Amino acid sequence: MIWLLAVFALASCQKHSQWQKQTISENKSAVTRTIHRTQNPTQGIDVEILQTDGEFTVYLQVFSEIPEGKARLTINRKKSFSLIPHKGGQRFSLDEAAKEALLTALKEGEMVAISLCGYEEILQPSNFDRKESSVLKKIRLY
Repeated sequence: MIWLLAVFALASCQKHSQWQKQTISENKSAVTRTIHRTQNPTQGIDVEILQTDGEFTVYLQVFSEIPEGKARLTINRKKSFSLIPHKGGQRFSLDEAAKEALLTALKEGEMVAISLCGYEEILQPSNFDRKESSVLKKIRLY
């Protein structure tokens, strides 16, 4: 019994990557969905990167509604972007400039701090590289 408790204790101490990858292939096209789930669902930001036929779409999702016109994304306290929420006010698509800034920082191996109207998240690129290096290498920025 004590041995079993020790195994569970050690397993719970292991650090798991927050990056998860799913790939769906059908015929000649494939969709890759890479998700970073926040560890703090009430104050953090979920990040979802979809790759379809070489095109990337990036979504952010927060816990509660942010009124339209109030959503301001900040990346590494340097760059700031206005976002328009999807219906419901919790999910946002990044425009080309915001998407390029976020993906470039990840690709260059920078730790990325994002904030959106009081919600905050730190994205660890080392964890992303280990699990998703194939996705980052395919990113082509214009």
